[in-house]
Amino acid sequence: MKKISFAVLLLSLLFLTSCTSSDVRKRAFGYFRIGDVKNFPVNSTQYLSNDGLLIRHDEGGVSAMSTLCTFDLAPLTFSGKEFSSPYSSSKHDMLGLVLHGPDKANLPFYKVLQESALFGGPKDTLYVKVGVEVSNEWRLKIQ
Repeated sequence: MKKISFAVLLLSLLFLTSCTSSDVRKRAFGYFRIGDVKNFPVNSTQYLSNDGLLIRHDEGGVSAMSTLCTFDLAPLTFSGKEFSSPYSSSKHDMLGLVLHGPDKANLPFYKVLQESALFGGPKDTLYVKVGVEVSNEWRLKIQ
């Protein structure tokens, strides 16, 4: 039986891991204060480019979708119909579905919170919990 040096074994494992690892990048965990509930009327969609989020308020409630490329976390540009990466040429539709790669993952959705006691903000302030994904059908019901 042939002996393999530890260094060769380690390099081989690193190479295999880098070749087989997912090309999907995820945002770091954190909370974004997106504003007062009244700033998000029912049947509205707002693109918060500085936060990398698309906020929708429909009849079911408020949802938040990331607008950062899942290939390289670059900010996506919004053309009114789709989101596109200026670097990787990836494209996503308004629901976050991949239209063109190299992105392999749809844009993630995050939980929206109305927790003023937790954050110490005004009563009707909305926050997005980034980093923990929810279904694209999840909504925060606003009373």
